[in-house]
Amino acid sequence: MKLFSEIKRAGGWRYRLREDISDPAALFKAVEEPEATAKTVLAKGPRRHVYQPNQVVNGRKVVVKTFILPSWRLRLRHKHYGRLEYENYLKADKCGIEVPEVFAFFEQRKGGIVQQNGIAIEFLEKFRRLQAEQISVLAPVLHQMFLQGVNHTDLALGNIFKHEADDRIKIIDWQGWEFIQPRNERQLLFQLHRLIRG
Repeated sequence: MKLFSEIKRAGGWRYRLREDISDPAALFKAVEEPEATAKTVLAKGPRRHVYQPNQVVNGRKVVVKTFILPSWRLRLRHKHYGRLEYENYLKADKCGIEVPEVFAFFEQRKGGIVQQNGIAIEFLEKFRRLQAEQISVLAPVLHQMFLQGVNHTDLALGNIFKHEADDRIKIIDWQGWEFIQPRNERQLLFQLHRLIRG
């Protein structure tokens, strides 16, 4: 199991950083200076910014997902989005669900109020979004989720990645996750419904 350390930096930045990261300064730069470091923007909206920076962590490409909280309502309501996703990635991994490696959780506070937060995870090199005609390879993953009581509330093809050379599956977007009673048939039907509905 990977160990994480708490790190505070100037500008109100706080990190929960994996202890085996060899060059934390590169990760800090990728998070704190996205305009200067974003190599590829993967998604951008008023509340969420997902990008692949130029920096690498432990020799691997990284994806940074930032929840931007521009209003007081969002700061109070969604201040835990990044932390929740970080914790859920670790829980899913512990339950035997393959997910990208998590390098860090971060947040920026001003006057004690969260302004933005997010996570840094591995870029899924050689993984591609699952296509509808490949859905049968997902059966073992759904079975494991059923056995462990893992309820991913946004299970859609856009959040499921398959390795290009084999049937390995990794699932992203874990801020919506619940741990429920294992072997819950309603949960399994809910997962299938979400998946089919898209």
